[in-house]
Amino acid sequence: MRRLFFIIFAFWLVFLPAATWAQEKSWYFKDWQSEIDVHENGSFSVRETQTYDFTGSFSWVERDIAKQGEMEVSDIIVYDGDTGEALTPPQYSVTDNYYSDTVKINFDLANTEKTWVIEYQVKNALGYFDTWDELYWNAVSDDRDVEIDNVDVWVTLPSAAPTDEMQAKLFMGTYGATDSSDTWEIVDGSTYHFWGSLIQPYENFTVVAGWPKGIVREPDLLKVTSEPSGTIYRNGITTSYDTPYQFFAGDNIGYGPSEISVQKFGYITQSQNVDIKEGSGVQFVDFTLEQAGWYKILSGIVILLIVLYIFSPLLVLLLLLRKWYKSGRDPKGKGTIIPQYEPYKNLTPGLTGTLIDSKADLRDITSTIIDLAIRGYIKIIEKEKKEFTLKKLKKADQNMLDYEKELFTGIFGGDEEKDLDDLKHKFYTHIPKIREQMYENMVSMKFYLRDPEKIRKKYRGWGIAMISFGLFTIWIFGAGAPIFAYGILFLIFSPLMPARTTKGVEGREWSDGYEMYLHHAERYRLKKMTAEHFEACLPYAMVFEVEKEWAKNFEKIYKEAPNWFQPADGSMGAWSAIYFAGYISGTLNPALGSTLTSRPGGSYSGGGGSSGMSGFSGGGGFSGGGFGGGGSSAG
Repeated sequence: MRRLFFIIFAFWLVFLPAATWAQEKSWYFKDWQSEIDVHENGSFSVRETQTYDFTGSFSWVERDIAKQGEMEVSDIIVYDGDTGEALTPPQYSVTDNYYSDTVKINFDLANTEKTWVIEYQVKNALGYFDTWDELYWNAVSDDRDVEIDNVDVWVTLPSAAPTDEMQAKLFMGTYGATDSSDTWEIVDGSTYHFWGSLIQPYENFTVVAGWPKGIVREPDLLKVTSEPSGTIYRNGITTSYDTPYQFFAGDNIGYGPSEISVQKFGYITQSQNVDIKEGSGVQFVDFTLEQAGWYKILSGIVILLIVLYIFSPLLVLLLLLRKWYKSGRDPKGKGTIIPQYEPYKNLTPGLTGTLIDSKADLRDITSTIIDLAIRGYIKIIEKEKKEFTLKKLKKADQNMLDYEKELFTGIFGGDEEKDLDDLKHKFYTHIPKIREQMYENMVSMKFYLRDPEKIRKKYRGWGIAMISFGLFTIWIFGAGAPIFAYGILFLIFSPLMPARTTKGVEGREWSDGYEMYLHHAERYRLKKMTAEHFEACLPYAMVFEVEKEWAKNFEKIYKEAPNWFQPADGSMGAWSAIYFAGYISGTLNPALGSTLTSRPGGSYSGGGGSSGMSGFSGGGGFSGGGFGGGGSSAG
C-alpha cells in the first residue's frame, strides 16, 4: 500500500507541473523598432525589428501589412534578428491579399525571447500638399490582442531640410483617437524620432512627419477630367476608370506617348495625345464632351414621353386610396380616450407597444427583458457603469409567450448567466424570429386579421421594385419616371395598409388611455401607491417612453433597488425612483438596444498620393488614420 502511495505521489510530482506548464501560453511584443527611409522618388523603405516574448510553445507568427488606395508594398524580406541571416521558404511565406500582405514566419520555440526583422518597400503612400509633403503612417499593427512594451520609430529624409519648416505629430490610442502625444523630436534636418511605451492591445502608433516641398519628388501623375464624366480609354483599350481620375505614371499607366480618349453613351468620343516623361510632374488632360445628334433627338422623345406620363401616377394614387379605404383603414372606435389603470387584458409590454404602432420595435423587445426581470425570470447585475450581466433565475415556462421564450433562449442558450458584451455580434440573429412571433401573437389574439409586417413588406417590395426599375429606365431613356413615382407611392402607403380588427382598435384606444394614466398619473386616481405597482407598470412606461414621468409619482415610495436589479457599488448614489427611471432610459435601455442589434462588420477607406488626408490638416489627423498598420498574431 505504501509503495502504491509513493508511485502515485511521484507521478503527481513529475507530471502535474509539466501539464500545468503545457497549458500556459502567452506572448507579447517586448520591443518594436521601425526605421523608415524616405527616398527622393517618393517611395520609402521600412525596416521593422520586432522582439517577441513567448511563454509556452509557439510555431508561427504573422504580420499583416495593410494597404490602402494606390499604396503598393513590395520586396518583403525577413531576417533572423539574432544572427542577421535572411530567412528562406519555408522559414517564412508572403501572401498577397487585396487589402494586405501577410508575412508568416515558421519556427519551433518555447519560453524565450526572439527577434525578427521585416524589410519592405512602399510606393504611393506619401501625401503631397500645397506647401508641404508628409508621411502619415501607422507604424505598428493595431489589429493585435497583446501589448507592446516599447516602440521607437525613426524617419529619415533623403536630404536635409530647414528644421523650422519641419513638423511632426504622434497619435497613440484606439482608431479615431485625436489626442496627440509629445514623445517625439526632430533630431536634425533629415531625422525624426518618435517613441512610446506600454502600447495597449488594438492601439495604434501613428506618426506624422512633414517637410517642405522639394525634398521629395512628387510622383508623375496624369489627371484626366471631362464634362460630363465618361470612361477613360488608353490607346483604344478601356482602363475601367471614369473621369475624373489620376494615373500614377509607371504604375497604372506607362511612360511614353499615349492616346487618351473619353467615351460616354450619347456623346461624341474625344481623344488627346500625351507624352508622359519621367520627372514631368503633374499633367492635365481635360475634355468637354458634346452630345451626338441622334442622342439629342432621342432625348427630345424621352422628354415628351415623360410629359405625357407625368399625370399617370395620379391614377395609381387613386387606386391606392381606394384600396386603403376598403381594407387598410382601422374600424371606427369609440373615438374618446379615457384613462385606464392597467394594460389591456394583461397584454404584455412588448405586444402593447406592437399594437400601438403596428411595429415590433427594439424598444418593445428591450422592455420585455425588464418585464421578464420583474416577473422573476432574470436578474440584471451592473458590474460597472454601462457593463451588465444577465442572470437566469428560473427556466422558461408555459407562462411565457413564444416571442418571450425566443428572447430568453437567445440571451442565455444553455448558460445560467451571460455578460451583455458576450451577446454583441451574436444576438441580432434572433431578432427577426422574435419580431415574427410577436406579429403572429397579434394575429392569433385577433388584433389583426393579417400579419402587419408582411403587409408592409408586400407594399415595400413592390415599391422598391418599381423604384429600381424606374431608376434603371430613367438612366437609359428617362421613360421610367412614372414607374419610379408609383414606387414612391407604394412606399408611402406601405405603413398605412395594416389594419387592426375591431378588437385591435379597442385595445389600441385602451392602451392610449393607459399611456395617459402613466404620463399624467398625478391628475388621476393612482390605483396602488406601492413599489410593486411601480415596477409592474415600468415596462409599459418604457414602451410609451414616459418612464421618467411615471417615476415622479413614486419618489417618496420607491426608495431601494428592486430584487431584480443589482447596481454596482456607488454607481447610483442615493436611490430614488426618478433617478432609477432616468438610469433605465439613459443607460440600461440603450446598452441593451445597442448590444442586441450589433452586427459584425467593418469599413474600409483609403487614398493615395496628393488626394489623401493629411495628419496635420484636412479635417485633422487621428490615431490609425494613416497608411500602414495591419495586424499581428502568433500561435
